[in-house]
Amino acid sequence: MIDAQITVAALDAAQVAASVLDLGYTVNQRIAGDHIPPGQSSDSDNWSKLVLDDPVAQRRTNVHVRVTGKPNQRYPILFRDYLRANPSARETYRLIKVAMARLHSEDKDAYYDVKDPVCDLIIDSAELWTRNVGWSQGVSDA
Repeated sequence: MIDAQITVAALDAAQVAASVLDLGYTVNQRIAGDHIPPGQSSDSDNWSKLVLDDPVAQRRTNVHVRVTGKPNQRYPILFRDYLRANPSARETYRLIKVAMARLHSEDKDAYYDVKDPVCDLIIDSAELWTRNVGWSQGVSDA
């Protein structure tokens, strides 16, 4: 499974759908936002996104479309960079995901009931890491 994020200036479902149609992607109508981590603003605008369903004959992907500057756009970039810089956290996360896939392969709700809080714990550590190493999010071309 490949995870990818597309960063846009504004979340326009019709424009995104038109942009990815020739590639075989479609906008998933069932998912309109991200999990809101504890302690974060509950303003749904900060956590809105589009998810693209991949073409049938292609390797499975999770493509998320998020607005530049929103907390949910920063979250996965920080998460990625933190795991790249911390091999033990990366390996622990891998082991958790393998176990969750084994235990909840047919129950996506149960999978995310575990995954979301685990990711929130990791992002808390990542936030501390940003202060220690001076991490900042790169500039987007959105």
